[in-house]
Amino acid sequence: MAKVTSRLPVRSLLALAIAASVQATAVHAAEVPQAVIAAEMRGDWAAAAAALREALAQDPADAALWRRLAEIEARRGERDAAAEALGRVAALLPGDTEAQANHSSALAVADRPHDALEAIDRAVTLAPDNIDYLIARAQLANWVGRIDLAHASLERALALGGERVELFDDIARQHAWRGELDSAIEWMDRYLASFPDDRLARLDRVRFFVWRGDYPAAMAALDAIEDGQGADAESQALRASVLAWAGRRHEALALNTPLLDAAPDDYALNYTQAVALRQGMIPAAARPHVHKVLAQRPGAREAQVLARVSDLREGSRAALRIDAFEDSDDIRTLIYGVDGELVLSDRLRLLVDLGERRVRASILGPFAPDAGGHEVRERRGRVGLRYALDDDHAVTARVGSSDLANGSNTGLFALSLEGQPSDTFAYLVGLERDRVATSPKALGRGIVREGATAQVRLTPNLRDTFDVTLRYDDYSDGNDRSHLGLAWRRAMVRAENYQLDLGLSGEWLHFRRDPGNGYYAPDNYRRIGLTGGVYWPLSEERGLSLQLGLGVQRDENFASWKRAADVAVEYTHGITTDWQLKLRGGYSERVQNTGAFEGGSLGLTIERRF
Repeated sequence: MAKVTSRLPVRSLLALAIAASVQATAVHAAEVPQAVIAAEMRGDWAAAAAALREALAQDPADAALWRRLAEIEARRGERDAAAEALGRVAALLPGDTEAQANHSSALAVADRPHDALEAIDRAVTLAPDNIDYLIARAQLANWVGRIDLAHASLERALALGGERVELFDDIARQHAWRGELDSAIEWMDRYLASFPDDRLARLDRVRFFVWRGDYPAAMAALDAIEDGQGADAESQALRASVLAWAGRRHEALALNTPLLDAAPDDYALNYTQAVALRQGMIPAAARPHVHKVLAQRPGAREAQVLARVSDLREGSRAALRIDAFEDSDDIRTLIYGVDGELVLSDRLRLLVDLGERRVRASILGPFAPDAGGHEVRERRGRVGLRYALDDDHAVTARVGSSDLANGSNTGLFALSLEGQPSDTFAYLVGLERDRVATSPKALGRGIVREGATAQVRLTPNLRDTFDVTLRYDDYSDGNDRSHLGLAWRRAMVRAENYQLDLGLSGEWLHFRRDPGNGYYAPDNYRRIGLTGGVYWPLSEERGLSLQLGLGVQRDENFASWKRAADVAVEYTHGITTDWQLKLRGGYSERVQNTGAFEGGSLGLTIERRF
């Protein structure tokens, strides 16, 4: 069995990369120039490098001097120069496996993974049973996206090394690169059971949780590392990354920005800064950091994904929407139209929506229009602006008109202010004027509501979300409505193939009176229930979500509490592509807007992003 020698140091950054230090070997030149020795003794590495280059100009075939130059350049932080020097050693000693491997390590440190892979390939050719070299090739192949080569290299290393626990961390990384994150965490746990103090492996385990979307587990694992082993620049940078991906924008920026100021060209720090900034009201603030990431690794897949998602948040869009509803009172509603956003500047967007609504009911039923027939049509259009006051606040205003087929028309407006002043608190307050379109009767009678709403979201930690909604509407038929909605959900499971949330929801609804104008107007409606949500990532561009609710409901006319149930499903195709398709459907077994007890819905959205 091949001997397992000291391992090449490994470090991860969204993509796994090798970070190996260039070390001096025991081989030295027969005569080291005195100027080199003197400069080294006084710590003047620039002078030592200059003196060595003068000596090498006289004897360019001295491999030992090239090694010494590589060590000095590494001490100076000149990674490219160190890699070049070790490249000269590898060229002078083509049959020396260590020379080829050292050259590969230096190229990896210099952020030249393709060249590093070529160099380690030469080492593997010379020593095909060297487990260290096979693992290094697997890591580099992962880095450049050659997953098949990485897999073959690691399989060969496993065949040679057997059940050697010291290989398990690299097996874990291989699984992670293939998207098998549950297996990656399992293998890393097995490794850490034997090597609990391996800080790099523990940090990689945190990254695996992040890639799986399990931010609470990632933060818990990172807390354990820093509590037991202390914090350093790498763990703090990783903490900022976890916070950014978890949507904790303010905390992430507070931690990451000082680190970035100290190292403005750092790839990982710029990546985290971009992820955090694009979540604000001015997503274009992320643009300079996206550009830095792309400039450093233009071919890296994670850099391209960052750029693509950031472009989607910054860009314009146009969408076609079609939705159909039907309830047990035989009321059928069809809504179709187009809407869009046009970016005018980093802060300002133009909003437009145009559409038609058709509301039908039985011609002999209680919800038929007063003018006869079974349908009322509404055509509507609005135009608006959304302006970001700063990265935490934005105001949106819309005005428009609603026209009925019978010639009735009315003005529409909506004004809202939304803010996220902290990572634990977000809100939206707004005013709105719109029609009441729950039935042909209500729509045909031209009933209009004018109201105010306030929504508050609390996120005290990475698992729990609390939503509170308050709304008051004044109706043009002399009625008014008060509404309170409460919801709590908790992130229960974040696995490779699915995510699960569970929670509670409650609702209270009150109208001053019931005028019989074709809409449900209870005096005291109450509902409380359990909620659940599951999301399945079918592929990188496709996902399926299922929302469930089960509870009880009652109003003043119910003799007892009745069951209230909901189910909604949505399929998304094209999560980050220019074109996106959404298909949705739902069924509800609770009181609808007209008082009906059951209802169903189907919908379609086709969106083009620019």
